Amino acid sequence: METRVEKAQRLFKEGYNCAQAVFAAYSDIYGVDTQTALRIAASFGGGMGRMREVCGALSGAFMIAGLENGAVEGSDAQGKKANYDLVNVIANEFKKVNGTIICRELLGLDNKEKSNCTGKSVEKKIDTTPEPRTEEYYKKRPCEEMVSLCANIIEDVILKPKNQGIHVDFMRVNSPDDVMRVADIADKVWREHYKGILSDEQIEYMIDEFQSPTAITRQMVNKHYEYYLLDNDEAYIGYVAIVKEEGELFISKIYLLSEFQHKGYGKAAVDKIKETAIREGISKIWLTVNKNNVNAVKAYKKYGFENKDSTITDIGNDFVMDDYIMEMQLN
Repeated sequence: METRVEKAQRLFKEGYNCAQAVFAAYSDIYGVDTQTALRIAASFGGGMGRMREVCGALSGAFMIAGLENGAVEGSDAQGKKANYDLVNVIANEFKKVNGTIICRELLGLDNKEKSNCTGKSVEKKIDTTPEPRTEEYYKKRPCEEMVSLCANIIEDVILKPKNQGIHVDFMRVNSPDDVMRVADIADKVWREHYKGILSDEQIEYMIDEFQSPTAITRQMVNKHYEYYLLDNDEAYIGYVAIVKEEGELFISKIYLLSEFQHKGYGKAAVDKIKETAIREGISKIWLTVNKNNVNAVKAYKKYGFENKDSTITDIGNDFVMDDYIMEMQLN
């Protein structure tokens, strides 16, 4: 399974500039798709437009810092400070290894030359033409090392502290007792989760039709659903249901008890599903989410899903599900 550090290195070796490689390796965590990420970071390669100023890989890391805690209100002085503090931490970690954040200094380049007319030192004209990506190019430049370093800094400074203490295991549902546990959690979660989104009558109908012990067992036996209880080592905190199709994985259900929501467990569960999918050679994960379930839509976008389509499904008893179809590409 490819790590994000390895993904950043791969992107650089595929010809993307150092800023693109770092930013695109992590942007999906924050709901920014790869193509958009590559465009955003395109101008920062070569120390910004090949001007050899701030290292492009480091600029990519700064962009991730902006997605992580960037202030979005002009008057938010405290938010700005928090983001600038994070940028300084990242820069200082980079400096500990390299002593500088300036591209030309990292490459051992001199941006001055003597004028033929005056004999005085003047700035060299900027050559914006990228060098061919040959084996010799990679041997003589430390850029791949800088990409790897910045990716590791993102891991250590941003991701690990955020995910510290977040642990969730998947326990495969096999026995009737396990099915009852899922049904009990579903009964509680669905009544809370869909209140104000669906009518009480539709909620009751859907619990009985799709999340009763009989319905869950039927899905597992007849439709190849895999149900898993989510365990944080202290309690069962929710459940997921997935269906593996040819080259795809459908997340049919992913629910947490209310006291465990907004604490990182949802992302941890999605990450674990992604790991499974990648390990099994699956190229796409997809799910459906009610159009009025605004918080869930935002969360899925933050996890890396994109809104691709919509569907209206007749579920019987004069009820329909009006959903978005959201996808995450894994390659």
